[in-house]
Amino acid sequence: MRFVNEKIVNNDSKFSVQVDVSHFKPEDLKIQLDGRELKIEGTQESKSEHGYSKRSFSKMILLPEDADLTAVQSAISNDGNMQIEAPKKTNTFCSIPIIFVAKH
Repeated sequence: MRFVNEKIVNNDSKFSVQVDVSHFKPEDLKIQLDGRELKIEGTQESKSEHGYSKRSFSKMILLPEDADLTAVQSAISNDGNMQIEAPKKTNTFCSIPIIFVAKH
């Protein structure tokens, strides 16, 4: 199931997900990373003289194998969109040329 207003980008340079959390305050949100599993949770409770209300969500996303898990960042915009981004690992593979050296 995808959230309404959820955007996912997975290209050569980054993986990012944008989720609308406008109904939650930043202190109502929690992000955890366990291996490649990214878990986003939000819980909001309010009480009034007329009753009690609770709203919550939980979302789990499996990050791609080439995502740099040590560089995951998150931010929330003024309009309530949470952006979580992980750059892709740079390719450390390269070819090494072989130079022939003649003995004298």
